[in-house]
Amino acid sequence: MKKFINRNILWSEFIVDTLLKFGIKNVVICPGSRNTPLIFALAKEKRIKKDTVIDERSAGFFAMGIAKKTKKPTAVATTSGTAVANLYPSVVEAFYSNIPLIVITADRPEILHNCGANQTINQKKIYANNSKDFQNITTESISKESFTRIHKRVSRILIEQKIDPGPVQINIMFDKPFEPESFTDSIEQNSLDYIFKINKNEQIKISTKLDDLVIPFSIIRKINSARSGLIIAGGGVNKQIAALITKLAKKLSFPVFVDASSELFFSSSQDIILKSFNQLAISKEFRNHLHPDVIIQFGKAPTSNSVLQFFESSRAFKIGINEQGNLYDPSRTTNKLLKSNPKVFIETIIPLLQAKKNSGLKRIITLDKNLTENRTKMIEKTNWMFEGKIYQELLKLIPDNSNLFIGNSLPIRDFDSYAIRGKRNINLFTNRGASGIDGIVSTTLGIASKSKTTFLVLGDQSFFHDLNSLLIAGHNKIPLTIILVNNRCGGIFKMLPAAKYKAELRKYLSMNYNLKFENIIKSFNADYFNITSWKEFEKAFKKIDINKLNVLEILTDADQSVKFRKFISAEAKKVVTKYYDS
Repeated sequence: MKKFINRNILWSEFIVDTLLKFGIKNVVICPGSRNTPLIFALAKEKRIKKDTVIDERSAGFFAMGIAKKTKKPTAVATTSGTAVANLYPSVVEAFYSNIPLIVITADRPEILHNCGANQTINQKKIYANNSKDFQNITTESISKESFTRIHKRVSRILIEQKIDPGPVQINIMFDKPFEPESFTDSIEQNSLDYIFKINKNEQIKISTKLDDLVIPFSIIRKINSARSGLIIAGGGVNKQIAALITKLAKKLSFPVFVDASSELFFSSSQDIILKSFNQLAISKEFRNHLHPDVIIQFGKAPTSNSVLQFFESSRAFKIGINEQGNLYDPSRTTNKLLKSNPKVFIETIIPLLQAKKNSGLKRIITLDKNLTENRTKMIEKTNWMFEGKIYQELLKLIPDNSNLFIGNSLPIRDFDSYAIRGKRNINLFTNRGASGIDGIVSTTLGIASKSKTTFLVLGDQSFFHDLNSLLIAGHNKIPLTIILVNNRCGGIFKMLPAAKYKAELRKYLSMNYNLKFENIIKSFNADYFNITSWKEFEKAFKKIDINKLNVLEILTDADQSVKFRKFISAEAKKVVTKYYDS
């Protein structure tokens, strides 16, 4: 018996069924016409959680936030044309952050390409330089062979994405009509049954288990012969290995620097975790005393320029370890790069290492402690709204099990410099792949959609870039508390060498639009708080409803903050000098 069908709906339902087979349970939908078949197929599937986001740029980052929080692939589905291009910033960030993002793009059929048809661009492999894989699907054929062939290709892409996470594109070329009851074909019931059994009958075994790691003897020898060393925990290192890194550090008597983008930032309060290394690294005197023979870097490059400069100038034997086998070293001075899960590396190498006693380690830890205490006291005494104090005050107020997202540009650097590393049950998130200031609010909302109690700290330019994402919070009823640091646009530029060119800085870089955010924020039905003192900051936290969208705006003086940062650095150098002179 034959059944009337719409071929676009059939293909869409097949793709959705394939996504489910690989555990994709979250899809972000962007409204559009060309992706109508996908929308109908997704609407029908109750096992998939759907979120609707109007703007594709926000949608891509929102989907990426879901993937960050769930640590599972998340899909975003969009219509054709510039809608596809608007996803590009999130694809770039996902690529450089190794986030499993599945981009499903609806397209016009081949016959409508290169003839001036509306909303038609060449979107095949549009993300080629910044994605892991691509598959084009035409819906002209509904033969069993066509579905079997596409199933194998899409399955391969999704399997490889589990092993090597990153964005992938599935481009589907739909011709009209799109609606379920606009029939295009008739098909035998047994053929239809066959098509939907493909996903059940084709058993795909997925194994992401790494083979036993073979560590070159030269690396073991270098580490065993080292009199001193340093461990760097960068971005992309899972917080579950905090205890292992501490174990490795203690066996080797190597101090550990944890970067602001690392999940390990709040994982340990032990003294072997340096809390002020980015300030220690500024001091020439400290660099003259610390000569590590070996530096072991897990994950990505540090955020701090002073740490990067220390790394570059060091003559240590440098070992980079990450799951991608990528070089995360702008100085290109890494001696050995290993593609390995850090957990596998540590568990493999620890039995092969000799326990060390480093007489200089205690001195470094003592100096680090002195510097941290001195800086903390200096910041605590400030009664004006210094950006760096936000993190000390915030961490006193946010509850355990919270998500904390730190925005790019100045916020992440201030967090790195002034937040106190220690044991807290806080889930830390950043977008440090390409490190752009766009999509920050959208990404955080994606994270917040999967768990309650989420906080975001970002600058006014980042907020302005992603203002329309506040619609997501209202439409999807997502609670989020935003700490908006308003230094009147581009405060970070006042810390750079270009700052001495005041006319150009004022006109082209540090652009003060003098925006009044209050009315804009309230128009999105968010609760707004204007913070002018630290007492008000604390009071606002007691007033906020964490089940709603809240924005706490802190107006800061960028010029005053720059002077105070310089003062803190100068005092840090004095602490180091005094310590080594004693």
